[in-house]
Amino acid sequence: MNATRRAVIVGRGLPERGGISAFIHGLAAHQHSGWKFELVNLTSDENMGGGGTISRGNATRTLRDLRRVRQAGAAGDLVHIHSALAPAPTLIRAGLLARAARGAGCRVVVHAHGGKVVSWADGAWQRRLLGIALSNVDAVIAVSDGVAETLRNVLGDRVRHVPNGVNVERFTPPKTPPSAPQILYVGILTERKGVLDLVRASEHLADRGVSHEVLIAGGRPDEGDEEHQRILRAIADSTAPIRLLGAFGHDEMPQVYREAMIFCLPSWWEAMPLSVLEAMATGVPVVATDVGDIGRSLGDVAGRVAPLRDPASLADALEFYLSDPNARERAGRAGRQRAVEEFSIVSTHDEVIRCYEELYR
Repeated sequence: MNATRRAVIVGRGLPERGGISAFIHGLAAHQHSGWKFELVNLTSDENMGGGGTISRGNATRTLRDLRRVRQAGAAGDLVHIHSALAPAPTLIRAGLLARAARGAGCRVVVHAHGGKVVSWADGAWQRRLLGIALSNVDAVIAVSDGVAETLRNVLGDRVRHVPNGVNVERFTPPKTPPSAPQILYVGILTERKGVLDLVRASEHLADRGVSHEVLIAGGRPDEGDEEHQRILRAIADSTAPIRLLGAFGHDEMPQVYREAMIFCLPSWWEAMPLSVLEAMATGVPVVATDVGDIGRSLGDVAGRVAPLRDPASLADALEFYLSDPNARERAGRAGRQRAVEEFSIVSTHDEVIRCYEELYR
């Protein structure tokens, strides 16, 4: 490629917290001789919850964002839209953004980050809607095997599997391993992330006399303040040793991981969560539910997976690492090695650029 092309990155970026914003922030800052990047950041002060629902506020924001994408696309060559693609309102919104980009004369790539689409797209009308919404898309990038398979069943060979990646230069192990038996959770405070399952697992550990503390780093979910307050009340009512850290910015997260003995993500669904890769890169053993590509990411030695929505089994896996420093050391070292060798963000960005360039051959 001789001329430099312009890629417009579309999604909820900083100060939004979470995997999608972290990914698009890194991609927009990526340096490549053949491409120049522009970010259309869909995060605003009006993003106050209710994501994935039909409301007047969401409709107003969507109309505004369609104009922004079309305007940015008029000066670009390719528009890259980042979305969870489920439930239906989220998919429809992604499809409308894609049509706005196509109307501006751009090639269009949609990046599917969420794992919910796997279970959501199990009916005939959902699959039909998926095909209609993404009919104008040139390529779809899926971050996990399961998401890729689900989307290929509808969209065919336009789907490409590109695993998530982590910045292994930023997320590095501490010089001295932490000695306090602290279990770290990173994510929004919502039931679907398994936060209350972790609370119950902590209660099991306390009943067994296992010394530990659960650190929860996260804030308000897309569902809004009502869900957030419900989770906070449940934590306050629990006897588990839990400390709420609040939400952190992306730049603060490496140090948050370095202070943890174990990382735990008991989600009900995922694709390939960045938090797991960040913990691995920091040399922290991972205990998580066996959803999405988490098990494949961990392999046999970087952590343990537990059954979905099973606090007792989650407690067993956590106790294994809390009670065995040698197992923690082996898992942490293996996780760091896997992150460096298989999940570097540099490789992920290169695969994304390769996907772009294939659209011009």
